[in-house]
Amino acid sequence: MKFHQLLAVAASGALAIGLSSPASVAGADSPDGISVNAARTWSTNGRVNAIHVVADGVIVGGDFTEVYSPSGQATPATRVAKYLPDEGRFDPTFSVSANATVNAFASDGSTLWVGGDFTTINGVAHESLAAVDLDTGDTLAGWMGSTTIAVDALSSAGGWLYVGGPFTTVTDAYGTASRSFLVRMNPVTGLVDTTWQPIASARVRTILSDGPTNRTYIGGDFTTINGMGSLGRIAKADSVTGAFDLNFVSGATNQGSRSPAFALSLDGNSLLAGVGGSGGGCSLLDASTGATQWSKHTTGDVTGAVIKGAYSYCGGHFSGTASFEGLDRNKMASVVTATGAITSYAPNINSALGIFSMAESPDAVFAGGDFTRIGPSAQQGLGMFRDLDALSTPAAPTNLSAIAGDHQIVLTWNVPDTDGGSPILSYRVIRSSASQPPAQVATVRQPTFADNYPRNGTTYTYTIIANSAVGDSLNSDAASATPMAGLLNAPSAPRSLTLVPGTGTIALSWQAPTSSGGSPLVEYRLYRSTEAGLEELYTTLDPTALSYVDTAVVIGTRYFYQVAAVNVVGQGPLTGEKSAVPASGVPSKPVLSATATHPVQLSWTIGDTGSSPLTKVQITRDGVRLVNLAPMMSYTDNSALSGHTYTYRVRAQNSAGWSPYSIAVTVTVP
Repeated sequence: MKFHQLLAVAASGALAIGLSSPASVAGADSPDGISVNAARTWSTNGRVNAIHVVADGVIVGGDFTEVYSPSGQATPATRVAKYLPDEGRFDPTFSVSANATVNAFASDGSTLWVGGDFTTINGVAHESLAAVDLDTGDTLAGWMGSTTIAVDALSSAGGWLYVGGPFTTVTDAYGTASRSFLVRMNPVTGLVDTTWQPIASARVRTILSDGPTNRTYIGGDFTTINGMGSLGRIAKADSVTGAFDLNFVSGATNQGSRSPAFALSLDGNSLLAGVGGSGGGCSLLDASTGATQWSKHTTGDVTGAVIKGAYSYCGGHFSGTASFEGLDRNKMASVVTATGAITSYAPNINSALGIFSMAESPDAVFAGGDFTRIGPSAQQGLGMFRDLDALSTPAAPTNLSAIAGDHQIVLTWNVPDTDGGSPILSYRVIRSSASQPPAQVATVRQPTFADNYPRNGTTYTYTIIANSAVGDSLNSDAASATPMAGLLNAPSAPRSLTLVPGTGTIALSWQAPTSSGGSPLVEYRLYRSTEAGLEELYTTLDPTALSYVDTAVVIGTRYFYQVAAVNVVGQGPLTGEKSAVPASGVPSKPVLSATATHPVQLSWTIGDTGSSPLTKVQITRDGVRLVNLAPMMSYTDNSALSGHTYTYRVRAQNSAGWSPYSIAVTVTVP
């Protein structure tokens, strides 16, 4: 079923999709409803701040200026683009251009409202806010609403356009009006609603509306709206009247204190909130009362939140050791909505900050941010995680080229525009000639192959088939070549690949190939993966380079490498696969003990202090940091109360970083 069909079915409340056999095979690596592997799709060359699902696709906005295919083909797109999941590409007929960052979208089926910190849309003056045609992207004349500072959040609900951000004034056709971080406008004209003048005490960052129930939820940095306190930085209002629900008191918390709300998602009476502050958190609230159902502490802001099916997905800036409620998660995690149990779902997204936005469609979860890789695959700016029952076979490889050499034909091709949501495992090379029927002659991982079998003077024809866990693609278009004596060849494989693990590094070295193919080398290509046999192009190096130090590694993770040489003809064979694990420079996991006494006596041992002396020890109690200490091996918790039960953990730090947390120890104070 296609994307727009799924969307229509879901909107009618009748979505029912059976799990197919191929999808169940592909989803074996995922513990819940969506694949842990992001679909290999088109990407952006900069951050994605906003994702908005519409009937026939997904509109993304941010700081990018180009979108590009998995094979690297770039297309201009100035901070707004429309992605077509069914086709695995961006829509060239939809054109919106902003001269600065885009942060938010809202739509009603015919109009798209765009918010950010831009001053022009499609070359027309619009301060931070504009309306465009949803089908074409053309600017709607006569729409006059604007703000003097950036817009962070938009929602179309109850016949109104709700707008939030750091602004304190807004402008329409009648002039400028004072509004504190929140305003309601006529969606057709952009005129400010003069009857609705709430005063938020600080920035509004997210607005979520539910049409059937006329509920609008507003989140941000504020602690009061119209002087109403104890909001927990999330407020609930009637979408039509704008009246705030005084009985709704948000319990979205972080380390026991209310924190800025960055993202909201609603499913029935479950409201998922992504919060920030000192660390961050992902909290499930009762949508009627705001009461906390569960809350998961993170080591960074949670800026994306999606409830889909039985699971809640939380994305943001957290990563590494004990980053999500004590578990290792890189930028994204999953929780069983009904119980609060954390799943093993861990897609492993890179970058310093990671996810800035999330959204869900009937058959996928989307994540946008400043990342460049998801798992082992290059995927920049935008990630799509397919429902397990929506996975499909890859599209066919494209642009197959065959270059003849001397007893050799070098093949190159573009990777498919979409892998169907399941990673491409290999490419099958099919060869035929006038005397030979089509037959598979090789299976390769990378989109290139040097065939050394051909006889000079014979014409050979090739096609390529992409394979994933779901199945095979259609054949690529064919390409033919005739090898001849005296023609250039691709180089042979580099020799003697060697890996030397260091503290947080892996040093690679190799020797030049024995044959350059008759032409000087133009580069070396380094391939890397965290799974054997699944290496992808990681970086290119100067042809004189015979070594490389990989510093972008995670301690404790095994990395697999191959190297190939390239000349004007193309890439030669890969070296044999080698692997190594970067040495750990951090302290080992402490072993903690605690006495059930008053006060509680804590002590611990650390078997290995790592590559440098200890600088700090941290103790947590019930998931909240209790104290940071100078390097020592004991502590007395004088604040523990008699009759209470506490759970403690400890970790140590040196110049290389933090150790893993100790195993938790629980005591009841007499």
